[in-house]
Amino acid sequence: MRRVIQEKRQPAPPVNKPNPPKPVCRFVRHNLTRKYLKGAGWTLDPNQATNLVDSLQAAQICSQYKLTNVELAIRLKPAAGDIFSIPLC
Repeated sequence: MRRVIQEKRQPAPPVNKPNPPKPVCRFVRHNLTRKYLKGAGWTLDPNQATNLVDSLQAAQICSQYKLTNVELAIRLKPAAGDIFSIPLC
């Protein structure tokens, strides 16, 4: 009789995957009131604000609603505050 020797295979080492990108929130914020755009109104709570897909959408909203004195506020979830803002219109 032949003896079959079975080798125990070690699992493959984990592949180094890059960290997934952090979700980015983009809001239109009024410069004077510091309120964030929420649909057709405004809110002080960024968690209720309209989260925009990109800066182009923010520019389109400014044009569509003839907004002035607003900025694009950028925030990383779940950070406590906006990391920076840039003037829009």
